[in-house]
Amino acid sequence: MKAELGGHTGAWVFQVWASFSIAAFATGIGIAYLPIDAWMRAFVGLGALFTVASSFSLSKTVRDNHEIARIESQNRVAPVAARPTAGAYRENGYPNAA
Repeated sequence: MKAELGGHTGAWVFQVWASFSIAAFATGIGIAYLPIDAWMRAFVGLGALFTVASSFSLSKTVRDNHEIARIESQNRVAPVAARPTAGAYRENGYPNAA
């Protein structure tokens, strides 16, 4: 049902989280066993962590920009001439209408 509404299936969500977890774990193990000094290992680890955090920020920004463009293309806002006036709100019984 979620897939029909534009959401993701449970299988897809599981695959995404599993692949991310495996990749992060494998990268961490690889960095831990590098034959270099601890400070170099820490530098590489922080670089990997920064890359992951930046990729989350980038993917969220790309998604948000896509959603904004999609909403704007649907022209959900009526033109100014088609919007009801304050008088129309008062006539329909809305209290506190300006």
